[in-house]
Amino acid sequence: MLEWEDKVGVYKEGQRILERQRFQLPNNWLHIDSVEGEWSSFCEILRRKDSSIQTQVASLQAKIMSEDKAVEGRTMTFLTEWEKEKPVRADLKPTDALKHLLLSETRYTKLRDERANVSRAKEALEMTGE
Repeated sequence: MLEWEDKVGVYKEGQRILERQRFQLPNNWLHIDSVEGEWSSFCEILRRKDSSIQTQVASLQAKIMSEDKAVEGRTMTFLTEWEKEKPVRADLKPTDALKHLLLSETRYTKLRDERANVSRAKEALEMTGE
């Protein structure tokens, strides 16, 4: 926005210089009054949208923190279960061990994806330090 604001200022200054030099502006020239009016309208719309978004950010942050704790809990449960039930017993059949490994891998993949999603959401809401 600052870059665009600077460009509006440059456009205004350019038109002022042309008028001071008595340059005949073309009929299709977009006068600075119109540009400033549109810029002002744009800034007002953006301010309202930003205000609306800011009122929802706190709610979203609370939801993300709740989901983060839930995913962390599910991860700890998974790790605890893995330590207790990992297929390392000598009497376990290879096919049963593979089934258990596949189920564990599926759960692990799902948890990894959930953690990644929560991490991206925290980053988007600027919650990375929490």
